[in-house]
Amino acid sequence: MMDGLGWVTTLSSLRHLDLSGINIGKHIDWFHPVNMLSSLRTLNLAWSDIDIPSVKCVNFLSLNSLDLSINGICSAIPIWLSNLTSLMHLNLYSNDFHGKIADFLETFSALASIDLSSNSFNTSMPDLLCNLSSHVHLQLSRNMFSDLIPANLRLLLRIEDLYLTITN
Repeated sequence: MMDGLGWVTTLSSLRHLDLSGINIGKHIDWFHPVNMLSSLRTLNLAWSDIDIPSVKCVNFLSLNSLDLSINGICSAIPIWLSNLTSLMHLNLYSNDFHGKIADFLETFSALASIDLSSNSFNTSMPDLLCNLSSHVHLQLSRNMFSDLIPANLRLLLRIEDLYLTITN
């Protein structure tokens, strides 16, 4: 890997960026260069050993697929995700996201696939995920939800895959 990701800013028409499996490292600023790519539709940073910045706004608002899986990220779901309302696929699998699952996910009308499994969410299983009408794939397994399964899961009329495995 180069010293940083500054070189991606020169690729202003870039629509898909897949750096999965490349060890970017927690000391490299990946966010700011990638944030300059307003045409970006797909961002895959799975298994890249990255950290999540604590910013509030993003420029890559056209993003429809985001994969941050298997990075060991230890934080709450970042607030900048709330700006990505075009997301169709969100993969946060196998990190250490904790606390409450963010309410803003309910406003993502295009979200069809979400994987929040193998994290440390320790609140009640979120009712808000049941309100997502476009949901086809939902993975919530291997978390520490403190309550029963929400009754309004029955409202997920388009659901094709639902994973709720619980481990102690």
